[in-house]
This record gives sequence, C-alpha cells and structure tokens, in this order.
Amino acid sequence: MFKKLISFLSDSLTFGLSGMLAQLIGFVLLPVYTRYLNPTDYGVIAMLAIIIAVFITVSGLGTNEAIFKYYRDVKINNNQLISNAFLIVLFSASLFLLFGLISGEFIFKLLLEDDTKNGLLMINLTLLIAFFMSLNSVFNSL
Repeated sequence: MFKKLISFLSDSLTFGLSGMLAQLIGFVLLPVYTRYLNPTDYGVIAMLAIIIAVFITVSGLGTNEAIFKYYRDVKINNNQLISNAFLIVLFSASLFLLFGLISGEFIFKLLLEDDTKNGLLMINLTLLIAFFMSLNSVFNSL
C-alpha cells in the first residue's frame, strides 16, 4: 500500500511540475510577446487557437470518452478498440481538413477580415496542426 502511495505521489509530482513548467515558460516569454506582437496579432493567435479547439472537438466524435468507457470492458479487444477509434478520428479529421483546406480563404476572410497572403497559409497550417492533434488525442486517452 505504501509503495502505491509513493508511486502515486511521484506521478502526481511529475505531471504537476510539467504543468507548472509550461506556465512558467509562458510567463518568461511574456516580455518577448509584448515586444514583438501587437494587439491584432494576439487576436489572430486567439482565433487560430479557437479553430484548433473546435476542430479537435468536432472531429473527435466523442471517441476519447468511448475509449474511457470501453477500455476496461473484458468483452472488447483493446487493440481493436484503439484501432477503430483511430480510424474513426482519421476519417472525420480528414473530412474536416479537406473542407478546411478548400474553404480556408473564406474562413480567414470571415473570421479575421483580412486579405493578406499569409492569412491562407496561417489557416492551412492551423488546420494541419489540428488534424495531427486530433489523431494524437486517441493515443493520449490511453
């Protein structure tokens, strides 16, 4: 029992420190952000982050929650469960990525009201990042 408690505390400390380190890095980089970015840039970054969050949520189709529910079920093969969840997310994320790449210019003009050439590149890179983060979410749920 004592070994399990020590293991739990060790894991908690590891995850807690990693979260604190990420926040500390953001705090240390704050002067860099304020020096090189203007308020418009912050708004663009926020909109791109929202696109990523919506993409991951919608393309996931609740598969992460399904993995949590069925992973311990003895009637289901876990490898099959993970592969099926991955294929579902791959299919839906691919559809959303294709839609986003086709309508990327419209999305950028709609959300950010800008006609710059870099806007389409930013949207496309954001969609690619969201695509790979969606695929990664299946393995993170393990």
